[in-house]
Order: sequence, then structure tokens, then C-alpha cells
Amino acid sequence: MSHTKPTSIQSSAIPAIMNNSNVLVKAETGSGKTLTYLIPIVSRLLDLDTVDRTQGSYALVIAPTRELVLQIYEVLSQLVKAFPWIVVGHIIGGEKKKSEKSRIRKGITILIATPGRLLDHLQNTNAFKLNFLKWLVFDEADRLLDMGFEREVTQIMKLLNEKALNEQNPIPRQNLLLSATLSKALSNLASVNLEKPVFIGLDSAVEEKEDNERNYNTHKIPDTLNQFFITTPMKKKLILLATFLRWKVKEEKDCKIIVFFSNCDSVEYFFTLFSAIQTPTLPPHMVKKGQEEYESLVPTQLFKLHGNMAQNTRTPTFHTFRNSNSAVLFCTDVAARGLDLPHVNWIVQYDPPSDPRAYIHRVGRTARIGQSGNAVVFITPQEKSYIQVLNSKNMFLEEMPFESVVAHLKTNFEKNLQNDPEVEMGALQFRFQFAVQKTDKDVDFQAMAVLAFQSFVRSYATHTKSTRHIFDMKNLHLGHLAKAFALQDPPSSFLHVNREPKKKKDNKRKMVTTFSQSSEFSDGLN
Repeated sequence: MSHTKPTSIQSSAIPAIMNNSNVLVKAETGSGKTLTYLIPIVSRLLDLDTVDRTQGSYALVIAPTRELVLQIYEVLSQLVKAFPWIVVGHIIGGEKKKSEKSRIRKGITILIATPGRLLDHLQNTNAFKLNFLKWLVFDEADRLLDMGFEREVTQIMKLLNEKALNEQNPIPRQNLLLSATLSKALSNLASVNLEKPVFIGLDSAVEEKEDNERNYNTHKIPDTLNQFFITTPMKKKLILLATFLRWKVKEEKDCKIIVFFSNCDSVEYFFTLFSAIQTPTLPPHMVKKGQEEYESLVPTQLFKLHGNMAQNTRTPTFHTFRNSNSAVLFCTDVAARGLDLPHVNWIVQYDPPSDPRAYIHRVGRTARIGQSGNAVVFITPQEKSYIQVLNSKNMFLEEMPFESVVAHLKTNFEKNLQNDPEVEMGALQFRFQFAVQKTDKDVDFQAMAVLAFQSFVRSYATHTKSTRHIFDMKNLHLGHLAKAFALQDPPSSFLHVNREPKKKKDNKRKMVTTFSQSSEFSDGLN
């Protein structure tokens, strides 16, 4: 580890945790929250006379996604490398439960888990020893609740409390909640499960109450983050993305970019499409026929990451992108929370999230721990009032003119383009549409484009009530949207989703669970 001094949040929170207090930590993304709780736990374990894996788990750490669990596991493994008697492990959905049971039976001193998988083992694995449990940590606690895990979290707390009551001499347990944002649900969870809590990042419970009363109107953004927005016609959104990525990758050395989409099908489609498009390295008039050379439209490694991918694919993808110097990652919000992806230069929000909390966690993948970073969100003219919503939450974005971006587009597709951006954009749009229309024995681009189009419309119709007037289905020009997916046929020929979402009963838990299980946030239990 290369850390030489604690971050601000570590300096504030570690003494409180070392004092055995129940703690709620609110801190901006990239501030070093993981080590904030791991260092005190490991330090206390080293103070104990005897720590043996056969005693079972001393600490449970719960995180919302598999990738975050694996990341915490890696950090912890480095931390305890010199102390082999402290056994660390993880259990997540998507892996064989039989092998997990075997590891639990042998004993895991510090166990990191997704909530669904942990609850499953608490209920069904008799060899799960918790007699010595001293720490329970909820990392990204707000996201656990946002993703619909409130029921699992409540049941985990209930089961652990029942087990403690059944012990003759129960060991006092320290509960820690760490979050980048504060929500009413999180505040309620803390009030029920944290006895006499210490608030870090909040001056007191009074300030917490004031945060609630302000309806969570403020969010902390790192000072080193530069935020931009680009207003683009919907029909030119695909061209804008291609131009922006090509421009940044070619002009910025060692450029890492994360592009966020609203759904898994869009990630699959755009990753596959961008992987297939190539462009000549020189204009036609400078190359003899038959001697043309080509490069990828975005000349760097491309990756994809979403919750519908198998775990044995997601894990190496995450690690390879993390260790790359230059790369582009197409992803859903599965990569937006807690993951430490070093040296990310740009965050591109192709599909804006309706909730400012989702926005802050996306942009939090860059400008981490004092480093500089950049974020840009694409919006249409009809969606421009979204910027005012972000401004009201203390997030201020500078406009990056559409024209200044597309001026960088040089594809060498055609002769005599005369550096005309409109002609360049038309040529690139044609290439995209040609790729989608042509027959390919390995990839059905047309089917992928239609599926992504339909999934986008469904996700657009589910924006939260607070921003639904901005992302209004009535203002969505389906013909222009089809062009953004490089589709030439009229939308009526393939659109099989309603323009207006059906009214449903107010059952928030059920709704959140449905989307989490069918999109990027499944933990593999279903």
C-alpha cells in the first residue's frame, strides 16, 4: 500500500471506531472509507490474545455489489498479509454455494459479503460460527437501501441479534454504517440499529435532522472534479459519443473513460457496435487502392460491465480495466458505487440518472483522494432543466458546446470532406447504420439495436417523480431516438413497449427489487 498519511475522513472516524462506538460515517466518494473501518478492525484483532479461524467470524462486512465485495477483499488481503492467522474471505452471488459453505466451515475471521448471499448462509449454513462476532459493517449503506436490500439488511440484523441473545455471555457488537449520501431510509436504519451512535461527517444528530428537513438538498463533490454538460439533439447523440471518445483517447495520453448507460442491453449493444467500427488511418486521396490501413474508431481497449454478465466474466473485466493505463468501460450503475478504479480521466453519462444521488456516485469514480478528474453528461434540449436540478443540489456544471466537440471529428471515411463537421457526422452515421443493417454471421446488430432501443424507452419511462417532468415520454421523439441507435426502420416496426408507464400500486420495495434483479444489481441468488 502506498498510503503515507490518513485522509480527512480517516482522521475523524478511526478514533471513534477505535473507541468501540457505533458510528455513522458520511463522506464523499473517493475519500478512503474502506480503510476507515478496516484499519481499526485489524488493529483490534492484533490486540487480542488469541485469534483462530476455528472460532468463526469476528467481523462481517456487507457491500451492495459483487465488485465492491471483491475490491474490499483485495484491500483487506494486503492489509493482513503479514498476519496469516487472520483469515479473510468473501461470499457473493454467482459462485458455487457448496465451496462457500466449506470455507465458512473452516472459519473466516473477516468475511465480506453481498446481503442476499450472507442472509442465505445465516439461514441455511449450520456451521456458520458467530460466537465471537465483534463488528458488523455496512459499506455503501445508502446504496444497499437504494437497491432494495432493506428487507435483507433488517433480517440480517434480526438474526444476528437473536444469535447474540442465545449466547450465555454475548460479546458486545460494534455496528458501523458508511455512506456517501444521507437518505431518510438510512437515517431510520441508523436510529433503529445504532445505539448511541457517533456521527462522522455530520456535526451531530441535530445536523442529521436538518439534512432530512432539507430533503437532502446538498451533496459533496470533490473540489478537484470538473463537471460539464453537452446539449445534443437526440438524433446526434450517438455521433457525439463516438466523437468525444475518439477525441479524448487520441489526444490525451493514458486516457481512461467510463461511459454510463441506463440499462444492460444498451451496454451490450454499444460495446459490440463500437468494437466493430473501424476507420481509415489516412484520407482516401493519400492512400493507394488496396493499401488502406484501418484502426478502431475508438483506438483503445474497450470493456463492458453490467449485472447480467456471469461472475466469471465480470471479475476479470473489472480487474483488467482497473489495471489498464488507457481504456473505455461501457457500464451500468453496477460500477458507480464504491469501486476504486484508479486514474479515471473522464466519466461520461450517456443516459442521465434522474436521482442526483446516482449522479454523484457516477462522477465519484474520478477525482478520487485528491486527484483531478472530469465528468460530462449528455442531455437533449428538452432535458436541459436537469442542469438546474443539479445546481439546486450544489452541483454546478459548465457547458461544453456541442460544436466544439464535433469539430474534432476526423474519420477519413470520405474524400473532400473539407473539414466540414456536418459532412463528417453524416459519414459516420452512415457507417453506424450500415454496420447495423448488414448481415453478420456472428452478431445480429439489428436485433441488438432494437432490444437496446426498447430497454432505453422502458428505463426512460421509469424516471423518478421528481424529474419525470424533465424526462417526459411525451417529448421523446422516437424517430430521432432510433437514429441514436443507428436504426433506419421506423420505430413503429419494432417498438413493443408503451409510451406511458402503467400505473402501479405504491409498493416501492417490490418495484426496486424487480429492477435490481433484472438489471445490473442482481447478487446472483435468483
